[in-house]
Amino acid sequence: MLDLIRRKQKTTIVKVVFWTIIAAFIGTIFLVWGKGTDPQGRQTAAAEVNGEPISFDDFRSAHSNLYNLYRSLYGQAFTPELERQLGLTRQAINMLIDQALLRQHAGTLGVRVSRDELVASIAEIEAFQQEGQFSKQRYLEVLAYQRMTPEQFEALQENQLLADRVRWQLRSAITVSDADVAEAYRVEQEKINLQFVRFAPEAFLAQADVADAEVARAYAERGEQFRQPPRARLDYVQLDSGTLQGEVAIDETALERYYRRQIGRYSVPEQVRVAHILLAVPEDASDAEREEKRALAESLRQRAAAEPFAELAQRHSDDKATAGKGGDLGLFPRGVMVAAFEEAAFALAPGEISAPVETPYGYHVLQGIEHVEAGVKSLESVRPEVEEGLRAELAQQLAYEKALDAYNMNRKGAGMVGAAQQLGLAPLTTELFSQQQPLAVFGDQPELQRLAFEAEVGSLLPPQRVGGAVYLCQVAERLPSEIPPLEQVQEALRQTLRRERATELARQAGEKALQAAREGADLQQVLPAGAKLEETGLFSRSLGDFIPKIGQQAQLAEAAFRLTPEQPLAAELYAQADQYYLVRLKQLEAADPTRLSAEEAERLRAQVLTRRQEEAVSQTLEQLRQSATIVIADAIVRAIQQGE
Repeated sequence: MLDLIRRKQKTTIVKVVFWTIIAAFIGTIFLVWGKGTDPQGRQTAAAEVNGEPISFDDFRSAHSNLYNLYRSLYGQAFTPELERQLGLTRQAINMLIDQALLRQHAGTLGVRVSRDELVASIAEIEAFQQEGQFSKQRYLEVLAYQRMTPEQFEALQENQLLADRVRWQLRSAITVSDADVAEAYRVEQEKINLQFVRFAPEAFLAQADVADAEVARAYAERGEQFRQPPRARLDYVQLDSGTLQGEVAIDETALERYYRRQIGRYSVPEQVRVAHILLAVPEDASDAEREEKRALAESLRQRAAAEPFAELAQRHSDDKATAGKGGDLGLFPRGVMVAAFEEAAFALAPGEISAPVETPYGYHVLQGIEHVEAGVKSLESVRPEVEEGLRAELAQQLAYEKALDAYNMNRKGAGMVGAAQQLGLAPLTTELFSQQQPLAVFGDQPELQRLAFEAEVGSLLPPQRVGGAVYLCQVAERLPSEIPPLEQVQEALRQTLRRERATELARQAGEKALQAAREGADLQQVLPAGAKLEETGLFSRSLGDFIPKIGQQAQLAEAAFRLTPEQPLAAELYAQADQYYLVRLKQLEAADPTRLSAEEAERLRAQVLTRRQEEAVSQTLEQLRQSATIVIADAIVRAIQQGE
């Protein structure tokens, strides 16, 4: 997941925007959460910066805000594992330390905040406004709710303004020259093609035999690697609620009650159905090219008044997915299309033709086909669907009741044997599994897996609902943590050792080939048996650490663009996974400075300026950290070490 995040944040602009959002989010902690004390009224310090305390309350608020921010950014992708990898504790305490350092640095720079400026900044905070105007009553109410006095909040606001002004002063001192822009263009547009030799362990496995004695020694040294966690096995019966649907009765009252309870499922959002003609415009199109497309779109709009729209779409639309259907996009609700397209589509009456609409894809001409108002489907119109849903629900409840009855009747006596007989089902048995290992039959069921390792062997477990089925389980067997005997892991360990030995042979062969290449040998002459000379194809720095046909390799990605036609051979062997690569520059495609447009130059200037401004702030903060006395509470340090 972190790879995904890094890819999303690869460009300087994205990085700056991302961290600016976070810094701003942290900067509002005092207004959102307030500043308080522990339950005993004691002020506690999460850290001290040159003797200035940062309270645990402030830290908890910052941590909570970061958590909420990431959760809103990543939605369901924000898992506990991602939370751990992001290190929210480290981020929160570091940002609070940075804020304190900047506030303290304000005095050195002569930065001040006047009373009038402080008052004006508070008046601009929406939380303190009513009908767009600052309200003193609202101000006092909000602060009281946050358990803060005006004096406390104003001190915090002044500190925030001081830190912001220091950042602004550091950034405003940065400039970007035309030469800087030209260099940024060169770096961005330059492309290279690498020639490489791959030294893979597969080519050396035949030379990597491992004797039984070596396997035994490795087992003695690495036995812990094969340790099995505690494992359990369950006997179970499955009650499929689908087989019980014929046993449930449905009356009209129950049907209506279920319909009202599930009314959200039968709600219909406002939708429209339109056809469109797309005239695609490339991102790098000139103003003249864009105007030409717009004029063509206007011409098609006028022709649509007299000619069939579907035929015009078939002949002229660049949207090949819909052109064959006359441009018909089908029904769609709000929030699906880009804003300009959506606004035009929902404004059209059936049969009406829109003026040309510009989107990032180009120019569109739309024809309204159908407009469905938001509403709720009547019970009669969805009766079969409602009956099916209610029947499935009642059948699942019946399955649970049958399983619960069997559990109560047999848990202190006949156990699974008696329960299975009562239900008329044949017991099945799971494979051995660990508490952290989801079972194929049940999926990820933490409660069931917990019970399997806490209940006594032979115990019947309470019924568990899983999907449309109900399971009744009994703990059949439980094994303690153990290291399997050598006989069970011997071949797997042998293959691991062979792979390790082959990988080392591949590295040695690569180093030997690198030395030969340094002495003038052509790469074709140093190929291992069965290998071939490969090329990445032209690529630019926009791929970040990714090298085509090789994969993620940060060191190579950095070194590759330092290679020159005069010194084309990479100075070292590069590892990726368990493979090694000998690399040389085959082709350098330099940037053409004559193609740098004024618009592109301004984009690059802004990009370089933003990057250097953030670097200036970061460098200043690093200098301040080096000269500061910073003490972080043991609890925070432990949390960071544990990856929280």
